[in-house]
Amino acid sequence: IGTAYKLSKGMTEFYITPMMEQRGEGEVFCDFDKGNSKKVLIRLRIVSTSKAVIIGTIYSNPEEYVHDDTDIEQLDSMLRIILGYVSRVRLISRLEEFGFSDLDGYRNFRAFARFMDINNAENRLGGKVAFHIDLHNFTIVNQEIGRENGDVVMRKYYDLISDTIGETGIIIRLGGDKFIGIFDKGLQEDVFRIFSGAHIAYDVTGQQRVNVSVAAGIYALPIPYMMKSYGDIMDKIMLAGNVAKRHDGERIVVYDDKMKSESDHIKQIQTAFPGAVKREEFIIHYQPKVDIETKKIVGAEALCRWQIDGKLIPPDDFIPILELNTFVSELDFYVLDHVCRDMVRWLNEGRQ
Repeated sequence: IGTAYKLSKGMTEFYITPMMEQRGEGEVFCDFDKGNSKKVLIRLRIVSTSKAVIIGTIYSNPEEYVHDDTDIEQLDSMLRIILGYVSRVRLISRLEEFGFSDLDGYRNFRAFARFMDINNAENRLGGKVAFHIDLHNFTIVNQEIGRENGDVVMRKYYDLISDTIGETGIIIRLGGDKFIGIFDKGLQEDVFRIFSGAHIAYDVTGQQRVNVSVAAGIYALPIPYMMKSYGDIMDKIMLAGNVAKRHDGERIVVYDDKMKSESDHIKQIQTAFPGAVKREEFIIHYQPKVDIETKKIVGAEALCRWQIDGKLIPPDDFIPILELNTFVSELDFYVLDHVCRDMVRWLNEGRQ
Protein backbone atom coordinates (compact mmCIF):
# COMPACT_ATOMS: atom_id res chain seq x y z
CA ILE A 1 0.00 0.00 0.00
CA GLY A 2 2.78 2.37 0.90
CA THR A 3 4.44 1.93 -2.48
CA ALA A 4 1.23 1.84 -4.56
CA TYR A 5 -0.10 5.06 -3.04
CA LYS A 6 3.30 6.73 -2.71
CA LEU A 7 3.10 6.99 1.10
CA SER A 8 6.14 7.88 3.17
CA LYS A 9 5.32 6.36 6.56
CA GLY A 10 2.74 4.22 8.37
CA MET A 11 2.18 3.91 12.14
CA THR A 12 -0.16 1.73 14.21
CA GLU A 13 -0.98 2.21 17.91
CA PHE A 14 -2.86 -0.17 20.21
CA TYR A 15 -4.18 0.61 23.72
CA ILE A 16 -6.27 -1.65 25.97
CA THR A 17 -8.37 1.27 27.28
CA PRO A 18 -8.78 4.99 26.54
CA MET A 19 -7.20 5.73 29.93
CA MET A 20 -4.10 3.78 28.92
CA GLU A 21 -4.08 5.78 25.69
CA GLN A 22 -4.00 9.01 27.71
CA ARG A 23 -1.10 7.67 29.79
CA GLY A 24 0.74 6.46 26.70
CA GLU A 25 0.71 2.87 27.98
CA GLY A 26 0.29 0.80 24.85
CA GLU A 27 2.01 -0.60 21.80
CA VAL A 28 3.26 1.54 18.91
CA PHE A 29 4.36 -0.07 15.65
CA CYS A 30 6.15 1.56 12.72
CA ASP A 31 4.75 -0.33 9.75
CA PHE A 32 7.08 1.29 7.22
CA ASP A 33 9.16 4.44 6.98
CA LYS A 34 10.88 5.81 3.88
CA GLY A 35 12.45 8.60 5.89
CA ASN A 36 10.84 11.45 4.00
CA SER A 37 7.51 11.96 5.81
CA LYS A 38 6.30 15.57 5.83
CA LYS A 39 2.57 15.54 6.50
CA VAL A 40 -0.12 13.48 8.23
CA LEU A 41 -2.34 12.35 5.41
CA ILE A 42 -4.88 10.31 7.44
CA ARG A 43 -5.17 9.64 11.16
CA LEU A 44 -7.89 7.14 12.04
CA ARG A 45 -8.86 6.29 15.64
CA ILE A 46 -11.21 3.37 16.33
CA VAL A 47 -12.64 2.34 19.73
CA SER A 48 -13.82 -1.28 19.82
CA THR A 49 -16.84 -2.55 21.76
CA SER A 50 -14.41 -3.75 24.46
CA LYS A 51 -13.07 -0.16 24.67
CA ALA A 52 -9.71 -1.03 23.15
CA VAL A 53 -8.26 1.84 21.11
CA ILE A 54 -6.55 1.26 17.76
CA ILE A 55 -5.01 4.19 15.87
CA GLY A 56 -3.60 4.23 12.36
CA THR A 57 -1.63 7.12 10.92
CA ILE A 58 -0.24 7.43 7.41
CA TYR A 59 2.09 10.16 6.22
CA SER A 60 2.91 11.60 2.83
CA ASN A 61 5.42 13.91 1.22
CA PRO A 62 3.50 16.53 -0.82
CA GLU A 63 6.74 17.53 -2.51
CA GLU A 64 6.82 14.12 -4.21
CA TYR A 65 3.13 13.35 -4.68
CA VAL A 66 -0.20 15.08 -3.99
CA HIS A 67 -3.09 12.71 -3.13
CA ASP A 68 -6.51 13.55 -4.51
CA ASP A 69 -9.90 12.89 -2.90
CA THR A 70 -10.20 9.47 -4.53
CA ASP A 71 -6.86 8.44 -3.06
CA ILE A 72 -7.91 9.65 0.38
CA GLU A 73 -11.23 7.79 0.20
CA GLN A 74 -9.59 4.53 -0.88
CA LEU A 75 -6.83 4.82 1.73
CA ASP A 76 -9.41 5.52 4.46
CA SER A 77 -11.33 2.35 3.56
CA MET A 78 -8.18 0.19 3.45
CA LEU A 79 -6.91 1.66 6.72
CA ARG A 80 -10.19 0.77 8.44
CA ILE A 81 -9.89 -2.82 7.21
CA ILE A 82 -6.27 -3.04 8.36
CA LEU A 83 -7.05 -1.55 11.79
CA GLY A 84 -9.97 -3.95 12.23
CA TYR A 85 -7.68 -6.89 11.52
CA VAL A 86 -4.88 -5.60 13.76
CA SER A 87 -7.39 -4.92 16.53
CA ARG A 88 -8.72 -8.49 16.45
CA VAL A 89 -5.22 -10.00 16.41
CA ARG A 90 -3.99 -7.84 19.30
CA LEU A 91 -7.16 -8.41 21.34
CA ILE A 92 -6.83 -12.18 20.94
CA SER A 93 -3.23 -11.90 22.13
CA ARG A 94 -4.27 -9.69 25.05
CA LEU A 95 -7.10 -12.03 26.03
CA GLU A 96 -4.54 -14.83 26.21
CA GLU A 97 -2.42 -12.67 28.53
CA PHE A 98 -5.36 -11.59 30.68
CA GLY A 99 -6.79 -15.10 30.85
CA PHE A 100 -3.60 -16.63 32.17
CA SER A 101 -2.00 -13.70 34.03
CA ASP A 102 -3.03 -11.47 36.90
CA LEU A 103 -3.05 -7.67 36.79
CA ASP A 104 0.63 -7.53 37.79
CA GLY A 105 1.72 -9.87 35.00
CA TYR A 106 2.24 -12.99 37.11
CA ARG A 107 0.84 -16.23 35.72
CA ASN A 108 -2.38 -17.18 37.53
CA PHE A 109 -4.14 -20.38 38.56
CA ARG A 110 -5.67 -20.82 35.09
CA ALA A 111 -2.14 -21.09 33.70
CA PHE A 112 -1.32 -23.68 36.37
CA ALA A 113 -4.49 -25.66 35.61
CA ARG A 114 -3.75 -25.61 31.87
CA PHE A 115 -0.19 -26.83 32.46
CA MET A 116 -1.39 -29.61 34.74
CA ASP A 117 -4.14 -30.70 32.34
CA ILE A 118 -1.77 -30.90 29.38
CA ASN A 119 0.89 -32.84 31.28
CA ASN A 120 -1.67 -35.10 32.91
CA ALA A 121 -3.14 -35.99 29.50
CA GLU A 122 0.36 -36.85 28.26
CA ASN A 123 1.14 -38.82 31.46
CA ARG A 124 4.07 -36.56 32.34
CA LEU A 125 3.23 -35.56 35.94
CA GLY A 126 4.69 -38.63 37.66
CA GLY A 127 7.96 -37.86 39.44
CA LYS A 128 7.52 -34.09 39.37
CA VAL A 129 7.64 -32.00 42.56
CA ALA A 130 4.76 -29.66 43.44
CA PHE A 131 5.19 -26.78 45.88
CA HIS A 132 3.44 -24.02 47.79
CA ILE A 133 5.63 -21.16 49.02
CA ASP A 134 4.98 -18.17 51.24
CA LEU A 135 7.65 -15.44 51.16
CA HIS A 136 9.12 -15.16 54.65
CA ASN A 137 8.44 -11.87 56.48
CA PHE A 138 7.83 -10.01 53.22
CA THR A 139 5.73 -7.39 55.00
CA ILE A 140 8.87 -6.40 56.90
CA VAL A 141 10.82 -6.31 53.62
CA ASN A 142 8.27 -3.85 52.20
CA GLN A 143 8.54 -1.70 55.32
CA GLU A 144 12.33 -1.62 55.16
CA ILE A 145 12.89 -0.92 51.46
CA GLY A 146 9.48 0.45 50.39
CA ARG A 147 6.64 -1.23 48.53
CA GLU A 148 7.92 -0.23 45.09
CA ASN A 149 11.29 -1.84 45.73
CA GLY A 150 9.49 -4.74 47.36
CA ASP A 151 7.56 -5.32 44.13
CA VAL A 152 10.86 -5.37 42.23
CA VAL A 153 12.31 -7.91 44.64
CA MET A 154 9.24 -10.16 44.43
CA ARG A 155 9.27 -10.08 40.64
CA LYS A 156 12.98 -10.88 40.43
CA TYR A 157 12.61 -13.73 42.91
CA TYR A 158 9.67 -15.10 40.91
CA ASP A 159 11.67 -14.83 37.67
CA LEU A 160 14.64 -16.57 39.31
CA ILE A 161 12.48 -19.55 40.24
CA SER A 162 10.73 -19.52 36.85
CA ASP A 163 14.05 -19.48 34.96
CA THR A 164 15.40 -22.32 37.12
CA ILE A 165 12.27 -24.43 36.60
CA GLY A 166 12.23 -23.83 32.85
CA GLU A 167 9.59 -24.95 30.37
CA THR A 168 9.11 -28.37 32.01
CA GLY A 169 7.49 -26.73 35.05
CA ILE A 170 5.57 -23.65 36.08
CA ILE A 171 5.23 -21.16 38.94
CA ILE A 172 2.15 -19.00 39.42
CA ARG A 173 0.99 -16.49 42.01
CA LEU A 174 -2.05 -17.31 44.12
CA GLY A 175 -2.14 -13.77 45.51
CA GLY A 176 -0.05 -11.48 47.69
CA ASP A 177 3.25 -13.22 48.44
CA LYS A 178 1.94 -16.77 47.99
CA PHE A 179 2.92 -18.92 45.01
CA ILE A 180 2.48 -22.50 43.82
CA GLY A 181 4.16 -24.48 41.09
CA ILE A 182 5.68 -27.73 39.90
CA PHE A 183 9.08 -28.75 38.53
CA ASP A 184 11.13 -31.76 37.48
CA LYS A 185 12.68 -33.70 40.35
CA GLY A 186 16.14 -33.33 38.81
CA LEU A 187 15.96 -29.59 39.56
CA GLN A 188 15.10 -30.09 43.23
CA GLU A 189 18.52 -29.17 44.62
CA ASP A 190 18.67 -25.91 42.66
CA VAL A 191 15.07 -24.94 43.49
CA PHE A 192 15.43 -25.78 47.19
CA ARG A 193 18.59 -23.66 47.32
CA ILE A 194 16.55 -20.67 46.11
CA PHE A 195 13.78 -21.49 48.60
CA SER A 196 16.33 -21.47 51.43
CA GLY A 197 17.47 -17.97 50.55
CA ALA A 198 18.53 -15.80 47.61
CA HIS A 199 20.03 -12.31 47.60
CA ILE A 200 17.93 -10.14 45.30
CA ALA A 201 19.10 -6.71 44.09
CA TYR A 202 16.53 -3.93 43.82
CA ASP A 203 18.59 -0.98 42.56
CA VAL A 204 20.11 -0.31 39.14
CA THR A 205 23.67 -0.78 40.41
CA GLY A 206 22.93 -4.14 41.99
CA GLN A 207 24.45 -3.00 45.26
CA GLN A 208 21.25 -2.80 47.30
CA ARG A 209 20.15 -6.35 48.08
CA VAL A 210 17.75 -8.19 50.33
CA ASN A 211 17.71 -11.87 51.24
CA VAL A 212 14.48 -13.62 50.31
CA SER A 213 13.51 -17.02 51.68
CA VAL A 214 10.25 -18.93 51.91
CA ALA A 215 8.20 -21.35 53.93
CA ALA A 216 7.70 -24.17 51.44
CA GLY A 217 5.28 -27.07 51.37
CA ILE A 218 6.45 -29.86 49.06
CA TYR A 219 4.70 -32.87 47.55
CA ALA A 220 6.68 -35.33 45.45
CA LEU A 221 4.30 -36.91 42.96
CA PRO A 222 4.68 -40.69 42.78
CA ILE A 223 5.46 -42.66 39.61
CA PRO A 224 3.13 -43.35 37.90
CA TYR A 225 0.71 -40.56 38.76
CA MET A 226 -2.61 -39.57 37.22
CA MET A 227 -4.25 -36.42 38.58
CA LYS A 228 -7.92 -36.80 39.44
CA SER A 229 -8.34 -33.22 40.68
CA TYR A 230 -6.23 -30.16 41.36
CA GLY A 231 -7.38 -30.37 44.97
CA ASP A 232 -5.50 -33.62 45.54
CA ILE A 233 -2.22 -31.78 44.97
CA MET A 234 -3.29 -28.42 46.42
CA ASP A 235 -4.41 -29.94 49.73
CA LYS A 236 -1.05 -31.64 50.22
CA ILE A 237 1.24 -28.73 49.35
CA MET A 238 -0.83 -26.23 51.35
CA LEU A 239 -0.93 -28.54 54.38
CA ALA A 240 2.83 -28.99 54.23
CA GLY A 241 3.20 -25.24 53.67
CA ASN A 242 1.20 -24.46 56.82
CA VAL A 243 3.48 -26.81 58.79
CA ALA A 244 6.52 -25.01 57.34
CA LYS A 245 5.13 -21.62 58.39
CA ARG A 246 4.69 -22.81 61.97
CA HIS A 247 8.07 -24.52 62.07
CA ASP A 248 10.84 -22.70 63.93
CA GLY A 249 13.65 -24.51 62.14
CA GLU A 250 13.31 -26.21 58.76
CA ARG A 251 11.17 -24.14 56.42
CA ILE A 252 10.98 -26.69 53.61
CA VAL A 253 8.53 -29.38 54.65
CA VAL A 254 7.74 -32.43 52.52
CA TYR A 255 4.23 -33.85 52.75
CA ASP A 256 3.74 -37.31 54.21
CA ASP A 257 0.66 -39.33 55.19
CA LYS A 258 1.15 -38.50 58.86
CA MET A 259 0.27 -34.89 58.07
CA LYS A 260 -3.15 -36.01 56.84
CA SER A 261 -4.04 -37.55 60.19
CA GLU A 262 -2.71 -34.44 61.95
CA SER A 263 -4.80 -32.27 59.65
CA ASP A 264 -7.90 -34.34 60.40
CA HIS A 265 -7.21 -33.96 64.14
CA ILE A 266 -6.86 -30.19 63.76
CA LYS A 267 -10.15 -29.95 61.88
CA GLN A 268 -11.85 -32.14 64.50
CA ILE A 269 -10.68 -29.91 67.39
CA GLN A 270 -11.56 -26.67 65.57
CA THR A 271 -15.00 -27.98 64.63
CA ALA A 272 -15.78 -29.15 68.16
CA PHE A 273 -14.51 -26.02 69.95
CA PRO A 274 -17.51 -23.64 69.57
CA GLY A 275 -19.95 -26.25 70.89
CA ALA A 276 -17.62 -27.16 73.75
CA VAL A 277 -17.57 -23.50 74.87
CA LYS A 278 -21.38 -23.34 74.85
CA ARG A 279 -21.62 -26.56 76.85
CA GLU A 280 -18.86 -25.33 79.20
CA GLU A 281 -16.81 -28.46 78.71
CA PHE A 282 -13.65 -26.56 79.61
CA ILE A 283 -13.05 -26.78 83.35
CA ILE A 284 -10.61 -24.85 85.50
CA HIS A 285 -8.14 -26.54 87.83
CA TYR A 286 -6.21 -24.43 90.32
CA GLN A 287 -2.61 -25.15 91.20
CA PRO A 288 -1.80 -23.47 94.55
CA LYS A 289 1.05 -21.03 94.98
CA VAL A 290 2.52 -21.49 98.45
CA ASP A 291 4.78 -19.15 100.39
CA ILE A 292 7.73 -21.41 101.34
CA GLU A 293 8.33 -19.53 104.61
CA THR A 294 4.78 -19.33 105.98
CA LYS A 295 3.55 -22.45 104.19
CA LYS A 296 0.35 -20.56 103.37
CA ILE A 297 -1.46 -20.45 100.05
CA VAL A 298 -0.96 -17.00 98.57
CA GLY A 299 -2.41 -17.51 95.12
CA ALA A 300 -3.07 -20.02 92.41
CA GLU A 301 -2.48 -20.67 88.72
CA ALA A 302 -5.59 -21.38 86.71
CA LEU A 303 -5.17 -24.41 84.44
CA CYS A 304 -7.62 -25.27 81.67
CA ARG A 305 -8.67 -28.83 80.88
CA TRP A 306 -11.16 -30.08 78.32
CA GLN A 307 -13.55 -32.64 79.77
CA ILE A 308 -15.59 -34.80 77.39
CA ASP A 309 -17.77 -37.58 78.83
CA GLY A 310 -15.72 -37.62 82.02
CA LYS A 311 -12.40 -37.87 80.19
CA LEU A 312 -9.85 -35.05 80.48
CA ILE A 313 -8.03 -33.94 77.34
CA PRO A 314 -4.57 -32.55 78.17
CA PRO A 315 -3.82 -29.00 77.01
CA ASP A 316 -1.02 -30.14 74.68
CA ASP A 317 -3.70 -31.82 72.59
CA PHE A 318 -5.79 -28.71 71.94
CA ILE A 319 -4.04 -25.45 72.97
CA PRO A 320 -1.52 -25.43 70.04
CA ILE A 321 -4.40 -26.08 67.64
CA LEU A 322 -6.51 -23.24 69.07
CA GLU A 323 -3.47 -20.98 68.72
CA LEU A 324 -3.67 -21.39 64.94
CA ASN A 325 -6.55 -18.91 64.87
CA THR A 326 -8.58 -16.66 67.19
CA PHE A 327 -10.06 -19.60 69.12
CA VAL A 328 -7.29 -19.30 71.72
CA SER A 329 -8.42 -15.72 72.49
CA GLU A 330 -11.97 -16.97 73.03
CA LEU A 331 -10.59 -19.56 75.43
CA ASP A 332 -8.63 -16.84 77.28
CA PHE A 333 -11.83 -14.89 77.97
CA TYR A 334 -13.70 -18.08 78.85
CA VAL A 335 -11.08 -18.93 81.49
CA LEU A 336 -10.99 -15.36 82.81
CA ASP A 337 -14.78 -15.33 83.14
CA HIS A 338 -14.84 -18.63 85.04
CA VAL A 339 -11.97 -17.60 87.34
CA CYS A 340 -13.85 -14.39 88.21
CA ARG A 341 -16.98 -16.42 88.97
CA ASP A 342 -14.98 -18.68 91.31
CA MET A 343 -13.40 -15.69 93.06
CA VAL A 344 -16.83 -14.17 93.73
CA ARG A 345 -18.09 -17.51 95.02
CA TRP A 346 -15.09 -17.88 97.34
CA LEU A 347 -15.64 -14.37 98.73
CA ASN A 348 -19.35 -15.10 99.26
CA GLU A 349 -18.34 -18.24 101.16
CA GLY A 350 -16.06 -16.18 103.42
CA ARG A 351 -12.82 -17.45 101.94
CA GLN A 352 -9.82 -15.28 101.26
